[in-house]
Amino acid sequence: MKNKILQVVGYSQTGKTTIIQTVLAELTKIGYQVAVIKSAKSYKERENSKDTGKYLDSGAKISAGIFDNSLQITIAQKYSLQQIIETIDSISKNDVILIEGFKMSEYPKVLLWKSNELHNLNEFNLNELLLVYCSQKDYNNHKQLKELSEKKSVPIVFGMETLVKEIMKYLTS
Repeated sequence: MKNKILQVVGYSQTGKTTIIQTVLAELTKIGYQVAVIKSAKSYKERENSKDTGKYLDSGAKISAGIFDNSLQITIAQKYSLQQIIETIDSISKNDVILIEGFKMSEYPKVLLWKSNELHNLNEFNLNELLLVYCSQKDYNNHKQLKELSEKKSVPIVFGMETLVKEIMKYLTS
């Protein structure tokens, strides 16, 4: 079985990590093997006090930390999302890959939306949009969300429980 890929996109503080953690827990509970990829602005946001970070700061191109039950490899080079997915596929068999962020990528996705005068749906690649999660108020007050729902027949989900159920239905079908 080829793995299913699902992106969870949205602005900061919309609940992307919470949704991924919830879906990840549900999937692993029923025996699925899951990989998670997260987009971050800059690796400089990492904790520099660990030795692996210090090695990168000192010029290492790759720094690996081997722990009792895991391996963490950091490579000081930019990779495309496709390259990361291919690398993960080459080292681990996964049923599902969950992706947080990468809002312009071409994978099936769920959009988490909270209105803000600076937020714009045009900042997202919505070609493979499966669902939109927002509040009823945001939906009622945002013309672009209504148009998206009507023109592209994209379901709008208002409850967290319903969102998780719809994501699980997609990933396990």
